[in-house]
Amino acid sequence: MAFINLETLDILEKESPSGEYGKGYFECDEEIAGILLVLNRKGYRTLFSCSGHLYDEISDTLEEENTDLSEDALRDLYPGILNILTEENGVRKLTLRQNLSLKSYIVFEKGILLPSVPEEWRLDGSVLSHNYYWDSTFSDIRDLNDLKAKPFVFYKRRAELLSVLYDWAESLPDYDPASAADPDASISNTSDSMERMRQTYRNGPLL
Repeated sequence: MAFINLETLDILEKESPSGEYGKGYFECDEEIAGILLVLNRKGYRTLFSCSGHLYDEISDTLEEENTDLSEDALRDLYPGILNILTEENGVRKLTLRQNLSLKSYIVFEKGILLPSVPEEWRLDGSVLSHNYYWDSTFSDIRDLNDLKAKPFVFYKRRAELLSVLYDWAESLPDYDPASAADPDASISNTSDSMERMRQTYRNGPLL
């Protein structure tokens, strides 16, 4: 991981400093930090990002407030449940094991209009992404476990795609606010795209 300050455009390799020295830093994947630096330096302000990850993660931060759902219904709704803890107010706290990140993406601030889209990347609202599930490189790999058994196939492909993204970012002109999209439309696009990301918890990996 890395920590980047979008005001000073400073990047730190290890944990964010505390107190006054830590103001303005946020965590991001080290592989994509340099790309974020280029984009933000040119005025293409970003909100969220992910370089894409092969392995599962375990999360115990998801809460389901619908107390009418049975445990079986919860397991159907959220793939990868390891444990369900019911709190005193009836809210269930879920521990999940899922792969949520087999996708590289950058989410831009509302109103940002990109002048172009890099090759093999897709722009959906304010989200620029590449989904490795649909990558032709892995067309002969039918199961995620098969891909995990050949991790450097994934890492090599990710490096290629991030290199394309970096070259594209370097080629962009400085951002011209006069060319910005309609703010209201951009807010809607960002909201829709982020909602699809949240639905990962309900439907498995983003496709």
